[in-house]
Amino acid sequence: MRKVWQALGISLALGIISLILVLPDSFSQATLAAIKSMRVGYLGIAVLLILGWWLLAGYRFRMLAGYAGYAFSLWRGVQTHIVGVFSSAVTPAGGGNSFGVAWILTRFGLPLDTAAAMTVLILVGDTVFFAWAIPLSFGFLLFYGIDLPIKHIGLLIMALSIGSLTVSFLIIFRLRYATALLKRLAGLNFLSRFKDRIAKFADELQVASESYASMPWTHHLGFHALSALSRLCYFGFLNCVLLALNVSIIQVVVLAVQIIIHAFAFAIPTPGASGYQEAALTFALKGDIQQSTLSAAVIIWRFAHYYLYFFLGPLVGGLTLFNKSQKDTLTSKAE
Repeated sequence: MRKVWQALGISLALGIISLILVLPDSFSQATLAAIKSMRVGYLGIAVLLILGWWLLAGYRFRMLAGYAGYAFSLWRGVQTHIVGVFSSAVTPAGGGNSFGVAWILTRFGLPLDTAAAMTVLILVGDTVFFAWAIPLSFGFLLFYGIDLPIKHIGLLIMALSIGSLTVSFLIIFRLRYATALLKRLAGLNFLSRFKDRIAKFADELQVASESYASMPWTHHLGFHALSALSRLCYFGFLNCVLLALNVSIIQVVVLAVQIIIHAFAFAIPTPGASGYQEAALTFALKGDIQQSTLSAAVIIWRFAHYYLYFFLGPLVGGLTLFNKSQKDTLTSKAE
């Protein structure tokens, strides 16, 4: 837990510093007054969007477990999602998400190869969303005359999109290339003692993933539609917070800015991309929104989408860890 609290402290420090640098009056009385004056109706919709994100993301896990032949409840899917978000929050650039997801899936009794295949498919679902959402968002920003302060950003976005789609296709339909590379890497000196174990895992992962690759195209389409809906619920939260603060702004621009900023957060080596997330969003919107109102929106947005999971993650993960009976209740549909 000490590392969790360290990550929380680092994140808070970076977030506060970045807000103050971009908006010097971020924590003024005017910001507090803006929070107190929020319209309850829109705030309620924002909460519903968070719940919708949890349920849709959880249903993805239920769907994938079902394809693998296991009965998996929606509640377990939601628990898996929350632990995954927590793992992302406490690791640099959110890189720990997959480890957290795989861990809790095995705690629920799924075989390691199936848990790994599901984790990879979830990653692919998110990657495919950003592959089409990033260029679309960039197009919306160009349409509304908003320039991003990065040279040749259009080419960078196009390369990112094509690369994301290519990697996703290879992972789903040509995983044998990746597993073959994994086996070759296992031959390196410092991994040689794990060579047989890694080779066995690579073979099992490939077999587990092939069952997903052979799904009908309608199932693939449904999975990616579900991934997109869950992400739109996630990004729509800030839109509702701004509406609750009575901000008049083009809502599609808010969505587009968030998607592009979030896509580049994976390259930031701080816990949950702290500092970058707050500074980038605040800088992108500060010309269109009053400073105290924008500060209030960013603080609420960051708490609900990031800091909240420092408490929910250990709670959900702890309950799963200490509930010894959960591992025995997962059953295969084939039984």
